[in-house]
Amino acid sequence: IFAATVGAYVLRKRRFPAGANVVLAAGMAAFMFVANYALGIFGPYMSSKSLADVINRYLAPADRVVLYGEFDSGSSIAFYTHRRVWIYNGRYNNLEYGSRYADAPPIFLDDADFPGFWNSGRRVFLFVPLNKREEARKRLPAESTWLLAESGGKAVYTNVQVAPGEKTLSGIAYNAR
Repeated sequence: IFAATVGAYVLRKRRFPAGANVVLAAGMAAFMFVANYALGIFGPYMSSKSLADVINRYLAPADRVVLYGEFDSGSSIAFYTHRRVWIYNGRYNNLEYGSRYADAPPIFLDDADFPGFWNSGRRVFLFVPLNKREEARKRLPAESTWLLAESGGKAVYTNVQVAPGEKTLSGIAYNAR
């Protein structure tokens, strides 16, 4: 991009405006190609659409979707599943103040609430971002938590096995990050 800009500048100074325009157009085309390629590589880290697609494959009307930690890290899960989401251990930063209002929806779960929510008999999908995986894993029951999918370091766990071959947390070897 820098080379195209410098090249176009030099060509304009030498009174070759058509050549300068061609160099700029080629530089823009190269940038668009590289940006699109980078989006393909970094997409799983930047978006949670692929995980939401997996959730949607199994999501039933009575199921619940929970985000672990800050809402911002998994907001696309709510968008792509078209569901109200609960937030587990995420009452901080920009949601903390408003979550304390009397008319705020009761969507915030803490360590005292979550075990009852997880063991309620309803299927729960728990989205966990990369930076919270180890923290969340310590709070989940190892024998009754299944890894449904993972992408870009993020994971979706369930309290009921929904697909053949899913492993429980006790059957997964984790490396501390």
